[in-house]
Amino acid sequence: MDKKTFEESLIRLCPESGREAVKHWFSFAEECIEMGQSPDFALVSDKDAAIGKWLDAIYKGICRVRQEYGEKPAELICGLAVKHCLYPWEMMEAAKFLKNGGDIDGVVLQSVEGLLDECDAGREAPVPEERAGTEKEVGDMWMLKFYKAYAKNKRLKRMLAYRSRMQ
Repeated sequence: MDKKTFEESLIRLCPESGREAVKHWFSFAEECIEMGQSPDFALVSDKDAAIGKWLDAIYKGICRVRQEYGEKPAELICGLAVKHCLYPWEMMEAAKFLKNGGDIDGVVLQSVEGLLDECDAGREAPVPEERAGTEKEVGDMWMLKFYKAYAKNKRLKRMLAYRSRMQ
């Protein structure tokens, strides 16, 4: 998705907050690219294409929030970009938190603490016993967790210490 399409689509999706938030989402996408991050963990060498992937992921995340939790949480998450941008995989948990009576400051705090990841919402994801045994699968799981921690620049030391104890 290019910048112009993203801007028009976001303003249509979130008319109250989209216009002000769009420039912050652009900056967030560019910052993610500069840090070598990708929303699907597959790096793209073309900067415009990489930014387009981020904008597409952000837009889809806000669309999912609107579909599942309604207009108000979508507007709040979109508008939150003015002070703190959420990763696309944090948006659903943030919407759930807001829908259950949480506030924007609580969303920011949970995001900074790494508690909004959709795949595990801050907890270890359950691993079926029949799959928990192979060394490669365990290594792959840790690589994914390592990348997420690196991407967010949070909890990295703790995860590395835990991984070294596991080996």
